[in-house]
Amino acid sequence: MPSGQKVLYEVPIVQVQNFSKEDMFKKRLLILIPFYVLRYEKDIKAGKNEILGKLKKEYEYIKEQLMAEGSTINEPRLHYDLALSQKTLDYVGKGNEEYKERMGNIMGGVILEMESDKIWDKAWDKSGQYADSRRQILCVDNMVKKMNMSLEKACEIQNITVDNYQNAIKLVHEIEENGMSRGDNL
Repeated sequence: MPSGQKVLYEVPIVQVQNFSKEDMFKKRLLILIPFYVLRYEKDIKAGKNEILGKLKKEYEYIKEQLMAEGSTINEPRLHYDLALSQKTLDYVGKGNEEYKERMGNIMGGVILEMESDKIWDKAWDKSGQYADSRRQILCVDNMVKKMNMSLEKACEIQNITVDNYQNAIKLVHEIEENGMSRGDNL
C-alpha cells in the first residue's frame, strides 16, 4: 500500500472431500457438486469398481436434489451444475469400461429443454435464415445489376421464385430493423 501499511488476508481453503453431499445442499455450496466424485478418483482409476454402486446412488441423490433446487436456482446455473457434474464424472472414469457402463450418462438427459436453450435455438435459426436470405438477395441483385439479367431469370438460376426473393427481402429488413442481425434481442 502507498502508506507502507500491510494488509494480511487469509483465504481459507475449501476441500470438497470435507463436505458430504447433504452438507453441500444444506449449506448451499452447489458450486462444489460437480467435484463431488473426485473423492473417489483414486479408487476408480485403480479399478476398484465395488464402489460404483454407492457412487451411482449418491449421484442419483445429487441429481434428484438439483432438480428439486430448480425452483430456487436459475436455469443456466442448474444446467451448468448438471453438465459440469457429468463432465467430471466422465473424466474420472476415463478408461474404466465397467465405470462407463454403470455410471453412463447419469447426469445427462435430465433437462429436456431449458428456456435459455430455446432462446439460443431461435436466435440461431433466425441468424441462419438471415444469412441465407442475404446471400440470395446479393446473388440475385448482382446478376440483375452486373449481368443485366431479368429478376425472373436471376431467381431461376438461384432456384428460388420471385416471391421467395421478395420474402427474403422482407425477412432481412425485419431482422435488421429489430437488431437481430447483431444479436441485440437475445
